[in-house]
Amino acid sequence: MAAQGVSASWYVASGLLRKDSPSGRILDAARIRELAAGGHEIALHGHSHANLALQSTTDAVFDIRRNINELSDILGRSPSKHFAYPYGETSVALKRALRGEVASARGIRAQSNGEGQDRLQLGAYELSPDPATCSRAEAAMAQAARHGGWVVLFTHDVAHEPSPYGVTPQVLAQLERARSLGARIMPVGEAFLTLAGQPAVVSFA
Repeated sequence: MAAQGVSASWYVASGLLRKDSPSGRILDAARIRELAAGGHEIALHGHSHANLALQSTTDAVFDIRRNINELSDILGRSPSKHFAYPYGETSVALKRALRGEVASARGIRAQSNGEGQDRLQLGAYELSPDPATCSRAEAAMAQAARHGGWVVLFTHDVAHEPSPYGVTPQVLAQLERARSLGARIMPVGEAFLTLAGQPAVVSFA
């Protein structure tokens, strides 16, 4: 991504730092600061990475606030107030509780975002080892190029031998495809602020 001169959104679950996970070892505080210094957006994924839709709204909000506080301590400033639901799960009650807590919340429903989009249920396209996910993402970008919209692409790890939830570096060539279609590539927070009036936007998370 650095070679292509683009930045991404990194949704970080602060309680998982330095731990092993199904998608590999989670980054540490030094890496978070390095990414932020490189122009990437450090965003919210809850502290515990628990399914917040199954918790009380009080516990869910507490978890997100802890995420904000711990990332603030790492960064020396507040993180982005854009949030990704752990496991993509939400509920009407949770969305209502988040209205004053976050700027946006992203799920995992494969859909593009446009005028009138629910800011607490942003759609996104997963990129994984399954070639069908890349095909869906490319079709969405082509559709946005024709009719306008905001396409969010997400994955969990990037490696030459990725986990079942990640991709190889070569898959990020999708970003060049987005450029060739006339899209602007930017982090979620930047796209959220500048989407109005833009013909096509792609975010990578």
